[in-house]
Amino acid sequence: MSKVIRICLLEDNVDDLFLFRRLCGSYMEIAVTFGSVSEFETSYHLHQVDLIISDLSLPDYSGISVVRHIQSSSPHTPIIVLTGHREEQIALDCLKRGAQDFLVKGTFDSATLRRAARYAIERKMFERQTFGRFSAIIAAQSEIASTNLGIDDVMRVVCERVQGITSAAGAVIEISLRDKMVFGAASGLGENQIGLSLKSDTGPSGSSFTPDQILLSYDTETDPRVDREACRKAGVRSMIQVPLVYNHQILGTLTIFGKFPEAFSEMDLQTLQIIAGLVAPHMHSAKLFSKSSSL
Repeated sequence: MSKVIRICLLEDNVDDLFLFRRLCGSYMEIAVTFGSVSEFETSYHLHQVDLIISDLSLPDYSGISVVRHIQSSSPHTPIIVLTGHREEQIALDCLKRGAQDFLVKGTFDSATLRRAARYAIERKMFERQTFGRFSAIIAAQSEIASTNLGIDDVMRVVCERVQGITSAAGAVIEISLRDKMVFGAASGLGENQIGLSLKSDTGPSGSSFTPDQILLSYDTETDPRVDREACRKAGVRSMIQVPLVYNHQILGTLTIFGKFPEAFSEMDLQTLQIIAGLVAPHMHSAKLFSKSSSL
């Protein structure tokens, strides 16, 4: 049975409030109501709700000010605004300010309300995940920048952080050395293979991709691009591999592994590409530093 969605409703019109209760049906419940933004700001913290639905014309505030005050008190709760036929532009402005959706009064039924509520919750969750993901990427970038130019330190930090950000079972950086790819750093799965070298046309877990290609394998058991037996031995069921490129030069690859099929998404691929773009210049600088130190 689906979880009942608990709603906080800001509405000062008694007739609209009665109608809204009828539209909630058995899938939603109005946990608390407020007749003004001021009442909401005073007592909202005492209640646990999944969604805030608010009229845009309240006694103390109206329009986008309503959304601004709601977000100040509850920045992590999704918001749907209720508007009249002539206020759709204001509602669109509210979406730009952070509301997840809007409904025009008198035009929606119970099914429409339920669908809007579910989508609003999902959108807010996605927004929070995206914000959290990019906050983690920025933190990783800062940590990478703060390390010295030792290439081992840079690669170790990248593997550890990218594994955590993507919830992977393991991460590996391979370094391109002439016709070989050498495991330069790893975390989780593959950690005991640091120093292992493979032909440059063979990737981690036997993938047949070359270092300049991107590989997103949702299931290594059915993906013809990877070595099924090698993946089985390594305990890998899904993986992403992206190149580490600086100034058109292939420095290596960054790869993450999952123990289960479909462990990764397009967002994880984008995350790897961003981090690869951040770390490649540091790896290039580290190589130059290592060469100059050996002279």
